[in-house]
Amino acid sequence: MFKKITEPNRVVVTGMGAITGQGTSAEDLWQGSKAGRVAIREMDHLPMEGYMTKLGGEVKEKQD
Repeated sequence: MFKKITEPNRVVVTGMGAITGQGTSAEDLWQGSKAGRVAIREMDHLPMEGYMTKLGGEVKEKQD
């Protein structure tokens, strides 16, 4: 049985983060997306034998 919701749930967002192929922060993801950069490329550190592709969104360490 479904519970009837009489009061909306409250949510508090305390921050944003992202670990993606674009970089290791939400800002890296946003800037990469805005610039149209593609983060899908040939994998370097994951064995891909047995898969039908050699591509993926590998997370690389941020180079400052």
